[in-house]
Amino acid sequence: MNKRVSHSVYVDFKKAFDTVSPKKLEIKLHSYGISGSLLCLLTSFLTGRNQVVCVNGSTSACSSVMSGVPQGSVLGPLLFLLYINDIGDNFKSNYLLYADDLKIFSHSSFDVQHDLDVLSDWCRTWQLDVAPNKF
Repeated sequence: MNKRVSHSVYVDFKKAFDTVSPKKLEIKLHSYGISGSLLCLLTSFLTGRNQVVCVNGSTSACSSVMSGVPQGSVLGPLLFLLYINDIGDNFKSNYLLYADDLKIFSHSSFDVQHDLDVLSDWCRTWQLDVAPNKF
């Protein structure tokens, strides 16, 4: 029986879908080879949006949406996944990514710590925050 210790970290991103930077997403899309009219279409889908909220018959004033991908759309989750697709490119550990949840796991605590440092840098670069107290 293998009695090796396993280390794992579960990460959830704070307001992940709501905080995606349209400009940074455009950079990611371009890096995947998306350009021309398709890139323009996707960029226009993410910019210049407005929202109102209706609760119990009361409607809020219209406000501009400056960041994020629309969660109720077909494209929103796909665009978010493209945004975070490279998150583990420099990890030493194994990892699983599902929507906005990330699990990092390894037998080496040093590798996990390395990956947390890499994740911290990635989050700073791509302007996503980790939800520290979500379980």
